[in-house]
Amino acid sequence: MDEKNLAIVAPFSAFVFRDGKPYVFVVNEEKATVEQRAITPGIEGLAKREIIEGVRRGEQLVTEGKNRLVDGTPIEINAE
Repeated sequence: MDEKNLAIVAPFSAFVFRDGKPYVFVVNEEKATVEQRAITPGIEGLAKREIIEGVRRGEQLVTEGKNRLVDGTPIEINAE
């Protein structure tokens, strides 16, 4: 079994596939919008998938309602 201790991973709920290509929506808190980003997926686990390219460590990803989003969609950020 492959294992990477410093890998960037996200839950399956963060990924959206459009035209067969994987994307995630990254939250831009300053602009209160989302950015659609193409990613390069890596190792897949039971509930999460590695992101090799396209996201930096610490960036927030949308995990709910992502199928209604497009690049630049305004969002409301809830602090919970």
